[in-house]
Amino acid sequence: MLLDQYMDSTSQLQELYEDKDGQRKEE
Repeated sequence: MLLDQYMDSTSQLQELYEDKDGQRKEE
């Protein structure tokens, strides 16, 4: 259960990081 929550949080953080990276590259 705890591992699932950790993986979920990590996935969300990765998505946010990728979004920021993509926007930066576009600029």
